[in-house]
Amino acid sequence: MSAVRFRPKPLPQQNGALTSSGRRFAWCRRRQFAAPRASRLAPRTVADVLRAIEAAMPLRAGTTTTVDRIIVGNAEVPLTGIITTMFPTMGVLREAVARRANLLVVHEPTFYQASDDVSALDGDPVYAEKRAFIERHGLVIFRNHDRIHACDPDGVRFGIVEALGWGAAFNPTVPRIVDIAPTSLGDIMAMVAQRLDAPNLHYIGDPTMLVRRMHISPGYNSFRSVLPVWREHNPDLLIAGEIFEWEAAEYFRDAVALGHRKAVLFTGHSVSEEPGSAWMATWLKAIAPTTPIHHIPRGEPVARFPSASGR
Repeated sequence: MSAVRFRPKPLPQQNGALTSSGRRFAWCRRRQFAAPRASRLAPRTVADVLRAIEAAMPLRAGTTTTVDRIIVGNAEVPLTGIITTMFPTMGVLREAVARRANLLVVHEPTFYQASDDVSALDGDPVYAEKRAFIERHGLVIFRNHDRIHACDPDGVRFGIVEALGWGAAFNPTVPRIVDIAPTSLGDIMAMVAQRLDAPNLHYIGDPTMLVRRMHISPGYNSFRSVLPVWREHNPDLLIAGEIFEWEAAEYFRDAVALGHRKAVLFTGHSVSEEPGSAWMATWLKAIAPTTPIHHIPRGEPVARFPSASGR
Protein backbone atom coordinates (compact mmCIF):
# COMPACT_ATOMS: atom_id res chain seq x y z
CA MET A 1 0.00 0.00 0.00
CA SER A 2 1.43 3.39 -0.97
CA ALA A 3 2.06 5.99 1.71
CA VAL A 4 -0.47 8.79 2.10
CA ARG A 5 1.13 12.10 1.17
CA PHE A 6 -0.14 15.56 2.01
CA ARG A 7 -1.30 17.56 -1.00
CA PRO A 8 -0.79 21.32 -0.92
CA LYS A 9 -3.85 23.51 -0.99
CA PRO A 10 -3.59 26.35 -3.57
CA LEU A 11 -3.06 29.68 -1.87
CA PRO A 12 -5.61 32.47 -2.32
CA GLN A 13 -4.56 35.17 -4.73
CA GLN A 14 -3.18 38.36 -3.24
CA ASN A 15 -4.73 41.74 -3.96
CA GLY A 16 -3.32 43.30 -7.09
CA ALA A 17 -1.83 46.22 -5.19
CA LEU A 18 0.33 43.97 -3.06
CA THR A 19 3.10 43.43 -5.55
CA SER A 20 6.13 44.53 -3.57
CA SER A 21 7.44 44.62 -0.06
CA GLY A 22 7.07 48.38 0.18
CA ARG A 23 3.48 48.41 -1.02
CA ARG A 24 2.56 45.58 1.27
CA PHE A 25 4.07 47.52 4.15
CA ALA A 26 1.71 50.33 3.19
CA TRP A 27 -1.14 47.80 3.33
CA CYS A 28 -0.18 47.10 6.95
CA ARG A 29 -0.20 50.78 7.77
CA ARG A 30 -3.69 51.09 6.33
CA ARG A 31 -4.88 48.33 8.63
CA GLN A 32 -4.22 47.94 12.33
CA PHE A 33 -0.63 49.15 12.10
CA ALA A 34 -1.74 52.69 11.25
CA ALA A 35 -0.90 55.27 13.91
CA PRO A 36 -3.94 57.47 14.68
CA ARG A 37 -3.57 60.91 13.16
CA ALA A 38 -4.12 62.63 16.49
CA SER A 39 -1.19 60.71 17.99
CA ARG A 40 1.25 62.00 15.39
CA LEU A 41 1.63 65.20 17.39
CA ALA A 42 4.87 65.13 19.36
CA PRO A 43 4.16 63.18 22.56
CA ARG A 44 5.19 64.91 25.76
CA THR A 45 5.01 62.03 28.20
CA VAL A 46 5.55 58.30 28.18
CA ALA A 47 1.81 57.92 28.74
CA ASP A 48 1.10 59.75 25.45
CA VAL A 49 3.02 57.06 23.55
CA LEU A 50 1.38 54.19 25.44
CA ARG A 51 -2.09 55.56 24.76
CA ALA A 52 -1.26 55.78 21.05
CA ILE A 53 0.02 52.17 21.00
CA GLU A 54 -3.09 50.89 22.77
CA ALA A 55 -5.37 52.79 20.37
CA ALA A 56 -3.60 51.65 17.20
CA MET A 57 -2.89 48.06 18.30
CA PRO A 58 -6.05 46.78 19.99
CA LEU A 59 -6.14 43.39 21.64
CA ARG A 60 -7.99 40.57 19.92
CA ALA A 61 -11.76 40.75 20.31
CA GLY A 62 -12.89 38.86 23.39
CA THR A 63 -9.53 39.09 25.17
CA THR A 64 -10.09 39.08 28.92
CA THR A 65 -6.51 38.88 30.20
CA THR A 66 -3.25 40.17 28.78
CA VAL A 67 0.39 40.40 29.76
CA ASP A 68 0.63 43.80 28.07
CA ARG A 69 1.04 46.50 30.70
CA ILE A 70 3.53 48.74 32.43
CA ILE A 71 5.85 46.33 34.25
CA VAL A 72 7.87 48.95 36.11
CA GLY A 73 7.81 52.72 36.13
CA ASN A 74 5.68 55.85 36.10
CA ALA A 75 4.25 56.75 32.70
CA GLU A 76 3.40 60.31 33.72
CA VAL A 77 6.95 61.52 33.16
CA PRO A 78 8.43 63.49 30.25
CA LEU A 79 9.48 61.28 27.34
CA THR A 80 13.20 61.40 26.58
CA GLY A 81 13.62 58.51 24.14
CA ILE A 82 12.29 55.07 23.20
CA ILE A 83 14.00 51.69 23.00
CA THR A 84 12.43 48.58 21.47
CA THR A 85 13.82 45.14 22.26
CA MET A 86 12.84 41.54 22.81
CA PHE A 87 13.99 41.30 26.44
CA PRO A 88 15.06 44.17 28.72
CA THR A 89 18.27 42.45 29.80
CA MET A 90 20.76 44.30 31.97
CA GLY A 91 22.82 44.96 28.86
CA VAL A 92 19.83 46.53 27.11
CA LEU A 93 18.90 48.56 30.21
CA ARG A 94 22.42 49.97 30.50
CA GLU A 95 22.42 50.95 26.83
CA ALA A 96 19.01 52.63 27.23
CA VAL A 97 20.45 54.73 30.04
CA ALA A 98 23.49 55.60 27.92
CA ARG A 99 21.17 56.73 25.11
CA ARG A 100 19.06 58.78 27.56
CA ALA A 101 15.91 56.85 26.63
CA ASN A 102 13.40 56.29 29.43
CA LEU A 103 10.71 54.17 27.69
CA LEU A 104 11.42 50.56 26.77
CA VAL A 105 8.80 48.79 24.65
CA VAL A 106 9.63 45.11 25.17
CA HIS A 107 8.12 41.94 23.77
CA GLU A 108 8.99 39.36 26.41
CA PRO A 109 9.12 39.30 30.21
CA THR A 110 11.30 41.58 32.29
CA PHE A 111 11.29 39.28 35.32
CA TYR A 112 11.75 35.79 33.88
CA GLN A 113 8.18 34.43 33.85
CA ALA A 114 5.51 34.67 31.16
CA SER A 115 3.23 36.98 33.13
CA ASP A 116 5.99 38.91 34.92
CA ASP A 117 4.64 37.52 38.17
CA VAL A 118 7.31 38.34 40.76
CA SER A 119 5.73 36.61 43.76
CA ALA A 120 8.33 33.82 43.67
CA LEU A 121 11.19 36.34 43.46
CA ASP A 122 10.70 37.98 46.84
CA GLY A 123 14.14 38.31 48.40
CA ASP A 124 15.96 37.20 45.24
CA PRO A 125 19.11 39.32 44.73
CA VAL A 126 19.04 39.26 40.91
CA TYR A 127 15.44 40.48 40.81
CA ALA A 128 16.06 43.08 43.51
CA GLU A 129 19.18 44.50 41.83
CA LYS A 130 17.59 44.63 38.38
CA ARG A 131 14.45 46.35 39.66
CA ALA A 132 16.53 48.81 41.66
CA PHE A 133 18.51 49.70 38.52
CA ILE A 134 15.30 50.33 36.56
CA GLU A 135 13.81 52.49 39.29
CA ARG A 136 17.05 54.36 40.02
CA HIS A 137 17.31 55.48 36.39
CA GLY A 138 13.62 56.34 36.01
CA LEU A 139 12.96 53.80 33.27
CA VAL A 140 9.48 52.72 32.21
CA ILE A 141 9.10 49.14 30.93
CA PHE A 142 6.01 48.51 28.79
CA ARG A 143 5.23 44.97 27.63
CA ASN A 144 3.94 44.77 24.05
CA HIS A 145 3.34 41.09 23.40
CA ASP A 146 -0.34 40.39 22.82
CA ARG A 147 -1.01 43.59 20.89
CA ILE A 148 1.63 43.18 18.21
CA HIS A 149 0.66 39.51 17.76
CA ALA A 150 -3.01 40.57 17.43
CA CYS A 151 -2.25 42.85 14.49
CA ASP A 152 -3.46 41.83 11.05
CA PRO A 153 -1.05 40.53 9.91
CA ASP A 154 0.86 39.49 13.03
CA GLY A 155 3.57 42.13 13.41
CA VAL A 156 6.20 39.67 14.62
CA ARG A 157 5.69 37.28 11.71
CA PHE A 158 5.65 40.19 9.27
CA GLY A 159 8.90 41.43 10.81
CA ILE A 160 10.84 38.21 10.22
CA VAL A 161 9.51 37.80 6.67
CA GLU A 162 10.67 41.34 5.87
CA ALA A 163 14.04 40.80 7.56
CA LEU A 164 14.66 37.67 5.48
CA GLY A 165 13.92 39.50 2.23
CA TRP A 166 10.67 37.69 1.44
CA GLY A 167 8.33 40.66 1.89
CA ALA A 168 7.33 40.57 -1.78
CA ALA A 169 6.20 36.96 -1.35
CA PHE A 170 4.18 37.68 1.80
CA ASN A 171 0.52 36.79 1.30
CA PRO A 172 -1.68 38.44 3.96
CA THR A 173 -4.52 36.01 3.25
CA VAL A 174 -2.26 33.09 4.26
CA PRO A 175 0.40 34.81 6.39
CA ARG A 176 2.04 31.63 7.68
CA ILE A 177 2.98 30.42 4.18
CA VAL A 178 5.63 31.90 1.87
CA ASP A 179 6.32 30.52 -1.61
CA ILE A 180 9.74 31.13 -3.17
CA ALA A 181 11.72 30.05 -6.23
CA PRO A 182 13.33 26.63 -5.65
CA THR A 183 16.25 27.14 -3.25
CA SER A 184 18.33 24.57 -1.42
CA LEU A 185 17.85 24.19 2.30
CA GLY A 186 21.58 24.82 2.74
CA ASP A 187 21.38 28.17 0.94
CA ILE A 188 18.34 29.18 2.99
CA MET A 189 20.13 28.32 6.23
CA ALA A 190 23.19 30.36 5.23
CA MET A 191 21.00 33.34 4.38
CA VAL A 192 18.98 33.08 7.61
CA ALA A 193 22.17 32.85 9.70
CA GLN A 194 23.57 35.96 8.03
CA ARG A 195 20.46 38.16 7.98
CA LEU A 196 19.30 37.31 11.50
CA ASP A 197 22.83 37.16 12.94
CA ALA A 198 21.96 33.67 14.15
CA PRO A 199 25.07 31.57 14.85
CA ASN A 200 23.23 28.72 16.58
CA LEU A 201 20.86 27.36 13.93
CA HIS A 202 19.59 23.81 14.30
CA TYR A 203 17.90 21.84 11.53
CA ILE A 204 16.40 18.54 10.48
CA GLY A 205 16.54 17.58 6.81
CA ASP A 206 18.78 17.30 3.77
CA PRO A 207 20.74 20.52 3.04
CA THR A 208 20.58 19.76 -0.70
CA MET A 209 16.77 19.52 -0.70
CA LEU A 210 15.05 22.19 -2.80
CA VAL A 211 12.52 24.29 -0.90
CA ARG A 212 9.56 25.93 -2.65
CA ARG A 213 7.05 26.48 0.13
CA MET A 214 7.80 27.53 3.70
CA HIS A 215 5.86 27.74 6.93
CA ILE A 216 7.15 30.82 8.81
CA SER A 217 6.33 30.67 12.51
CA PRO A 218 8.54 32.70 14.87
CA GLY A 219 8.63 32.02 18.58
CA TYR A 220 7.43 28.84 20.25
CA ASN A 221 5.49 26.25 18.24
CA SER A 222 3.57 23.33 19.67
CA PHE A 223 3.03 20.19 17.61
CA ARG A 224 -0.71 20.85 17.70
CA SER A 225 -0.22 24.29 16.15
CA VAL A 226 2.14 23.09 13.41
CA LEU A 227 0.37 19.96 12.17
CA PRO A 228 -2.85 21.55 10.82
CA VAL A 229 -0.82 24.03 8.74
CA TRP A 230 1.24 21.19 7.25
CA ARG A 231 -1.81 19.13 6.44
CA GLU A 232 -3.55 22.02 4.70
CA HIS A 233 -0.66 23.65 2.84
CA ASN A 234 2.05 20.94 2.62
CA PRO A 235 5.12 23.19 3.02
CA ASP A 236 8.62 21.84 2.49
CA LEU A 237 10.24 23.75 5.34
CA LEU A 238 9.25 25.06 8.76
CA ILE A 239 11.26 28.05 9.99
CA ALA A 240 10.50 28.39 13.68
CA GLY A 241 11.98 29.87 16.79
CA GLU A 242 11.68 26.74 18.90
CA ILE A 243 9.70 23.55 19.46
CA PHE A 244 9.90 20.81 22.06
CA GLU A 245 12.61 18.35 21.06
CA TRP A 246 10.51 15.44 22.32
CA GLU A 247 7.46 16.51 20.32
CA ALA A 248 7.48 18.02 16.83
CA ALA A 249 11.21 17.47 16.30
CA GLU A 250 10.73 13.70 16.48
CA TYR A 251 7.83 13.93 14.01
CA PHE A 252 10.08 15.66 11.47
CA ARG A 253 12.92 13.22 12.04
CA ASP A 254 10.57 10.34 11.29
CA ALA A 255 9.14 12.17 8.27
CA VAL A 256 12.63 12.51 6.77
CA ALA A 257 13.50 8.90 7.61
CA LEU A 258 10.34 7.74 5.83
CA GLY A 259 11.28 9.59 2.66
CA HIS A 260 9.09 12.67 2.96
CA ARG A 261 10.69 15.78 1.47
CA LYS A 262 10.47 17.85 4.65
CA ALA A 263 12.78 19.99 6.75
CA VAL A 264 12.67 22.22 9.80
CA LEU A 265 14.98 25.05 10.82
CA PHE A 266 15.16 26.40 14.38
CA THR A 267 16.65 29.84 14.91
CA GLY A 268 16.01 30.20 18.63
CA HIS A 269 13.01 31.99 20.13
CA SER A 270 14.56 35.41 20.58
CA VAL A 271 16.31 35.48 17.21
CA SER A 272 13.08 34.62 15.39
CA GLU A 273 11.03 37.38 17.05
CA GLU A 274 13.66 40.12 17.25
CA PRO A 275 12.74 41.47 13.78
CA GLY A 276 9.25 42.20 15.08
CA SER A 277 10.72 44.44 17.77
CA ALA A 278 12.93 46.10 15.17
CA TRP A 279 9.88 46.75 13.01
CA MET A 280 8.11 48.21 16.08
CA ALA A 281 10.82 50.88 16.30
CA THR A 282 10.06 51.92 12.72
CA TRP A 283 6.33 51.97 13.42
CA LEU A 284 6.78 54.14 16.51
CA LYS A 285 8.48 56.86 14.47
CA ALA A 286 5.05 57.75 13.05
CA ILE A 287 3.76 58.30 16.58
CA ALA A 288 6.79 60.13 17.94
CA PRO A 289 8.58 61.63 14.92
CA THR A 290 10.78 64.00 16.95
CA THR A 291 11.72 61.50 19.66
CA PRO A 292 14.97 59.48 19.46
CA ILE A 293 13.92 55.86 18.86
CA HIS A 294 16.31 52.90 18.71
CA HIS A 295 16.06 49.15 18.51
CA ILE A 296 18.56 47.26 20.67
CA PRO A 297 18.89 43.55 19.84
CA ARG A 298 18.93 41.33 22.90
CA GLY A 299 21.21 38.84 21.17
CA GLU A 300 21.66 35.14 21.77
CA PRO A 301 20.94 34.15 25.39
CA VAL A 302 23.54 31.37 25.41
CA ALA A 303 27.10 30.92 24.21
CA ARG A 304 28.01 28.05 21.91
CA PHE A 305 30.67 25.58 22.95
CA PRO A 306 33.33 25.66 20.18
CA SER A 307 33.12 22.00 19.23
CA ALA A 308 32.01 18.59 20.41
CA SER A 309 35.62 17.67 21.12
CA GLY A 310 36.17 20.73 23.27
CA ARG A 311 38.89 22.13 21.02
